[in-house]
Amino acid sequence: MFDSRASLTSAIAILSFFIMLMCCTITFAYFSATRTTITTLHFHGGTVLTVVGTSYYTDSTNVGLTIGSDTKAGKWQSSTDGGVWTTDTSATVNDSLVLSGLLVKAQQNEGTFVRVFVAVKVDAVSSESTDDGDLTIPTLSFDVDNGATLKLVTSDDYTTKENVFVTANTDSTSTFYTTCAIVTMPDNDDYVKLFDDYTIFAKNKTSIQDSNWQNAHISAMIMLSSTTSNSADGWAQAQEHVVYSFSYS
Repeated sequence: MFDSRASLTSAIAILSFFIMLMCCTITFAYFSATRTTITTLHFHGGTVLTVVGTSYYTDSTNVGLTIGSDTKAGKWQSSTDGGVWTTDTSATVNDSLVLSGLLVKAQQNEGTFVRVFVAVKVDAVSSESTDDGDLTIPTLSFDVDNGATLKLVTSDDYTTKENVFVTANTDSTSTFYTTCAIVTMPDNDDYVKLFDDYTIFAKNKTSIQDSNWQNAHISAMIMLSSTTSNSADGWAQAQEHVVYSFSYS
């Protein structure tokens, strides 16, 4: 991912909207944002998730994601060049791109399961003669705490909707990365960390991006599902009416 060649002095990242599309516990979901800007997700069947960024308690602007009232899609917060947390997109020269880590709490943690599906895609690189296959998108590491347990989901166990999304975004001219995990919420009222801040790339004086990253178009998406039935049928039912994709509008 990184190259120490002195001739490279900048990396241009043209960023898409960071779209987070939710799904439901049974057949549908509705969502609302609290007046305090913390995002609360209401799922059919009684599951309610509250989501904030991992730095929220020291930085109240780090809400992790924003989502409009009664909508299914929101925006994942990011920070470029060590700046403020924002959901704005960027088409300027950036030294770094970091996506917000997330903390989640269920209204009734015990008996609640949360599925976290993350995808990152890089395309539109600067050189037509160099394909995206030389790029390496960093791994996102899940890191739950406060009594929660974690099970990584392999691609063999992706749901139908997740497989459709992967197929739609896999091609020879793009680098595409996905990861998925199921979190069993603990028998307490604490927030659970899903993962820390996720650095897509970072540049400094001695370590800079490979030339492939220049002018790259980076897209990222996270989907959260919640259910009280941790089974293949339960997750399939949870995602029955959701449609999710990268969005550039």
